[in-house]
Amino acid sequence: MSDEQFLEVFTAHLDRIHNLARGLTGTVEDAEDLVQETCLLALRGWRRRPPQDPAAWFATICLNAARSGYRKRAVRPTEVSAEAWLAAMPDPHDTARSAVASLDAERVRMAIGRLPPPQ
Repeated sequence: MSDEQFLEVFTAHLDRIHNLARGLTGTVEDAEDLVQETCLLALRGWRRRPPQDPAAWFATICLNAARSGYRKRAVRPTEVSAEAWLAAMPDPHDTARSAVASLDAERVRMAIGRLPPPQ
């Protein structure tokens, strides 16, 4: 069967595929990406051997693509820009002031007194 026949069959099932993708993802954009991925994967399979039941076949491909995408995101660390990372870092001067302010002077003198003479 030709690519044109694939597009006819896929388009006939597009609403169902999109509804499934929307249920599997959190946003319309993610659903559209999943539908696109489903279409590409289905086209590759179609070229090898068209399915007996296209509706079930498209749904299975969509579900598997969603699972695969979930696994990829689960093992990939979240990317953060350098600017966002620096903005989240505390000011080192404030941190040093807080550390010094929390010190108990008497405990520091005692700790220094226990150091060996070379130190």
